[in-house]
Amino acid sequence: EIGSGFRIISILWETVFAQAELFTRSTAEKGWRTVDLVHVASATSMQATEFFSFDQQQNHLAGQHRLKTPLFKSAA
Repeated sequence: EIGSGFRIISILWETVFAQAELFTRSTAEKGWRTVDLVHVASATSMQATEFFSFDQQQNHLAGQHRLKTPLFKSAA
């Protein structure tokens, strides 16, 4: 059930930006946008296991970083 497991927590932006910088290694070939990198890096820096977005690029990036994307069905 969406909504039952959400919580608001503080984010350590230094950690998020460091994580996003690591993701930039595949930006040239995949075309990730800054918002994709920061959104997914926010989730991974908090040790999230699921990623909720209707944005296909963000979901693809999240899946590559072992986040479950229940709102996105891969074409694979």
